[in-house]
Amino acid sequence: MKLLTTITLTTLLSLNALAAPTPAKSTVTLRLITSLSQHYAYADAQQNPSLPSGSLLHVVVGQALSLDNAPLQLQAIEIMGVSEGDDLSSPPRRVQKADPGVVCTALTGFSSRGVRFSVEDGAVGLSDVGGVVAVTGLECGLA
Repeated sequence: MKLLTTITLTTLLSLNALAAPTPAKSTVTLRLITSLSQHYAYADAQQNPSLPSGSLLHVVVGQALSLDNAPLQLQAIEIMGVSEGDDLSSPPRRVQKADPGVVCTALTGFSSRGVRFSVEDGAVGLSDVGGVVAVTGLECGLA
């Protein structure tokens, strides 16, 4: 009887652990800008330059993406937002919404050099001369 009680209790505890909700992971929303050519929005007879919308990419805080096999051709990149949740470190660290401590790095070319940027930087050009570069990796994490 004692063995059956122990097995039943162990099974219930295991099932309870499986049913426990997993904390949400914090994600960074990146805007990938392929061209910084000026687009103009007309308001009150005034020309206001604005950036193109670009594609969005969501990266979990603490994640590193290798794009060696299919590099992204980008001119600029921007952190559009950071969601609240846990990062991928062990033990997990808590990330706040729009956390200024989240820093991303876009690795350019086939080297370890890259451009670091945060949510406070806005759109960041990836080339010293303003051209399009091959982004071969993206990393986002807490500084």
